[in-house]
Amino acid sequence: MKTILLWLPSIPVIIFFVQNAFEKIVKHDQLDKIGTSPTLLITTGLVLLIAIGLFIYHRTILYGTLILSLYMTAIVAIHIHKGKGFYLTMLIIIGTLVAGWLRKTYLPIKPD
Repeated sequence: MKTILLWLPSIPVIIFFVQNAFEKIVKHDQLDKIGTSPTLLITTGLVLLIAIGLFIYHRTILYGTLILSLYMTAIVAIHIHKGKGFYLTMLIIIGTLVAGWLRKTYLPIKPD
């Protein structure tokens, strides 16, 4: 039960980033992003997939969390620069950090 509860916040984070990565790889020509270069979008998608793998694997969760959080921080900066709303992206950063912290930290939960 403890394992399920610790992974529960990570599941939406993983789903969001996997969807985002595949969209950048598969639909790179249809996206209207700040970097419209197909090479840049495909590379970003591949880096996101690697970061997701690092986030999932327990020994490298800190690296995955760091890469995913830095990526979303750049997205927040872009949203602020363009005058778009950035609160949802801030929540994704917080969710990523919380999910990584919960899975990396050994919580004092005693089994029944």
